[in-house]
Amino acid sequence: MKGFTNGLLFGALIGGAIALLFAPKTGAETREVLKDKINKAKEELEKKKKELEEMEQKLRSQADEPQA
Repeated sequence: MKGFTNGLLFGALIGGAIALLFAPKTGAETREVLKDKINKAKEELEKKKKELEEMEQKLRSQADEPQA
């Protein structure tokens, strides 16, 4: 699942960048749109990182519990 999610995010970023490069906008507009897209991608990655860290903590605490 992790590989699929990473591939999906990477593909979306590449596809978005290519679409922006061929869009009929000025350089300043294109740079602004790219900056926004990059910031959104960073936010999404931070959210995923937090989710993974929480999952790691949960798994570690479960591993530390005595087995019945």
